[in-house]
Amino acid sequence: MSAWLWRVGWESWQRSAAFSRLLSCEFAAARLDTNRWESPVASCHPSEVKQTFYVFLWPHPGMEQSLIAYEDAVLTLVDEHGGKVVHRARTDGAEGKPLEIQLFEWASQEAMDSYMSDPRRTALSADREQAIARTEIVPVQLS
Repeated sequence: MSAWLWRVGWESWQRSAAFSRLLSCEFAAARLDTNRWESPVASCHPSEVKQTFYVFLWPHPGMEQSLIAYEDAVLTLVDEHGGKVVHRARTDGAEGKPLEIQLFEWASQEAMDSYMSDPRRTALSADREQAIARTEIVPVQLS
């Protein structure tokens, strides 16, 4: 194969969605060096991979409004730490259902850890303890 033909094929491959996914940390984390004939090499540390979670929150009895107020306060910090609240929904909380369900995307595990340890968030831990009886965090992969 001529170098020109190989280069045209390579440039088409680089523009493809498959190549974009290959380079994305979210999908297999690989890097190709165009100057050498090498196979893909993993380039992303697992902590650099985007994190997606559902969070389910149950209030203590009679503390529904306190849970909502606490979440209103702390969720304003998410963007500052490389996170995104994709969805935030409420149920009636009846029959053991969580009152609030949230879907988060984080740029990395470090981003989420940074949010969790933010001093403005931890300063409200007494409010959290008073309002929230149970929290479940479920990692997911969106399709």
